[in-house]
Amino acid sequence: MTSFYEQHMRQIGLKLSQYSVLANISEQKQTLVQLADRLDMDRTTLTRSLRPLLDQGWVVEAAGDDARQRWLVLTPTGSVFRQKAEAHWRDAQLALESQLGREFVANLNVQMQQALSQLKPALPEAN
Repeated sequence: MTSFYEQHMRQIGLKLSQYSVLANISEQKQTLVQLADRLDMDRTTLTRSLRPLLDQGWVVEAAGDDARQRWLVLTPTGSVFRQKAEAHWRDAQLALESQLGREFVANLNVQMQQALSQLKPALPEAN
């Protein structure tokens, strides 16, 4: 499944993890910790996925009140690119549904959500 989506997102130069970050960042400033919590992603992985978005100028960093705090904000250019990325994501979703069937994909999504909700309590908190 990951390879299927990666193939579509690669057309615009994004990895799946980078798209996930781009889709969840906003024009309202937020900390790295807030974004990591929303994505349920550890900060090291988030930082690695965030670096290309910063390099492209789609996201900018600003210093917070505390020297350790980093604010992240989606730029106007990032917002335009996110719309393009969302269109590619929708195309990937439609292609997947065409390949596997819409009902199958819907059931798969439900099963994945159920599995994640059952597994999450068994994972270490740092995960």
